[in-house]
Amino acid sequence: EGLSNVNYIWTQHPAFSGTFSLLRVPGKWRASLYPAPGETIEQALEPDAIQRKLQAIHPKPGDYDVPDLRPYRIHQRIVETYRVGRLLLAGDAAHLNSPSGGMG
Repeated sequence: EGLSNVNYIWTQHPAFSGTFSLLRVPGKWRASLYPAPGETIEQALEPDAIQRKLQAIHPKPGDYDVPDLRPYRIHQRIVETYRVGRLLLAGDAAHLNSPSGGMG
C-alpha cells in the first residue's frame, strides 16, 4: 500500500535527457536514456554513447556495468471523440500512453 518503493529521478542534461529508477535490488539502477539531438537509435545504443551519457550525469573512474539493453519507442494515441451518444470515454479509457516502454 502507499507509494512505490522505487525512486525515480529525471535528468535534463544539455546534450540529452533520461530517467533513472533506483530498484529494490541492492546496487542496481535502471536508466532510460533518450538519444541526443541528431543521434540515431543505432548510435545511441553504442557502448561508448551509453558510457558517455552515464559519465556526464555521474562521473566515476572506469566504465559502468550495463548488463542489459532494451530499446523501445514511446508511442501515444488519443481517441478522436470522447462522446458518442450515451457512451463517454474518460481517463485511461480515452488514451494510450506507454509508460517507460511498458516497464513503468
